[in-house]
Amino acid sequence: MGQIGLFHRIMEAYPDRIGPVRTRSELDRNLRIGRIYALLTAEEGAICRGDPDILAALYALGVRIMTLTWNHENGLAHPNDVYGNRPETARGLTDAGIRTVSEMERLGILVDVSHLSDAGFWDVCRFSKRPFIASHSNARAVCGHVRNLTDEMLRAIADRGGLTGINYCAVFLDPGPDPALHAGTAALMAEHIAHIRDVGGIDMIALGSDFDGIDRPPELGDCAGLPILEAELRRRRFSEAEIEKVFSGNVLRLLREFLPA
Repeated sequence: MGQIGLFHRIMEAYPDRIGPVRTRSELDRNLRIGRIYALLTAEEGAICRGDPDILAALYALGVRIMTLTWNHENGLAHPNDVYGNRPETARGLTDAGIRTVSEMERLGILVDVSHLSDAGFWDVCRFSKRPFIASHSNARAVCGHVRNLTDEMLRAIADRGGLTGINYCAVFLDPGPDPALHAGTAALMAEHIAHIRDVGGIDMIALGSDFDGIDRPPELGDCAGLPILEAELRRRRFSEAEIEKVFSGNVLRLLREFLPA
């Protein structure tokens, strides 16, 4: 609640620079007047305590995306073991998690499968009906960390019309054997982007960053470093239209499809 309060205070303090997005009309207005648009998301579905009224309250306060887990088991679902780097293929969504996914879709909150176990991912595929996203996950075929998505998962997200957001954290980008030498470079980000494009198509790729969850700053430093990634994608012969989709177009498309009028 404190974080949500801070969010709204920022919106009120800088109304000429940034505005909240809860509906398509708010999104379009921000774009029309050249203002940054900000959308509330929640990480770790246990904040709802399995109570649909709390979930509805979060929606009323502006939350439009929520992960079901973080790195630890909760009452909704199981994550992958990021510390042992082992995929969890047996334990997925609980009964409460299945009900929460259904209620999220009814309300209009995008289900976010980042951090979710492999079994949980496929449960979301089975029990959901609308697009879902992985807000900050990369390609497991490029870097084998279990926080990343297999090619089958990437295709499932694409088939549903969802997105995966590239994570800038070095350990999820770099397949090298020595974690101390892992690098969060634009070249590695572009490699994941290129692979995901080959597997699921350009329309499923976005930028997830995870700036607040990274121990060592990536090559980009912060969002002002995005031209470094743009230059790397151009070097790899990504077209102007493809870069525009990755940087903003795909997110805008999904929000316009998912948000209420």
